[in-house]
Amino acid sequence: MKIRIAALLALPLVLCSCSVVDAVTAPVGPAQIGTPIEQPQTAERPEGALDWSAARASIGRTATVCGPVVSTFTATKSHGQPTFLNLGVDHPDPAGLTVVIFDDHRNAFPFDPAFEYDGAEICVTGEIRPHEDFVQIEARTPEQITVVG
Repeated sequence: MKIRIAALLALPLVLCSCSVVDAVTAPVGPAQIGTPIEQPQTAERPEGALDWSAARASIGRTATVCGPVVSTFTATKSHGQPTFLNLGVDHPDPAGLTVVIFDDHRNAFPFDPAFEYDGAEICVTGEIRPHEDFVQIEARTPEQITVVG
């Protein structure tokens, strides 16, 4: 589980006249620090899953593809505000696979996919499609993505 320590350190302790321990357990938005929230589950790599490097050869197939998330990006100024999870190699290298999560589906995730999956080894299930010079799978639900390792 990743914790944004910098955000905790930036809390104005002088305004609440509380200790650091109190500030860490104080309410932060709708949940409290330390309150369990739904996180991506860790599992074993499924048998028959493709490696990210084999995705291009499987365009048009529905498959499970696994690989490391080497970078993430949410294009807040683009149509659909997509979140991109780049597997294997960083964009714009066309050898990689990109998992795309559009804004209208991102609300199905109980966490920020760009933050939670960054650096993780994941498997994603969906139709492998070409997009310009790249290969991608669109994820509409968190059930399509599993953290492995």
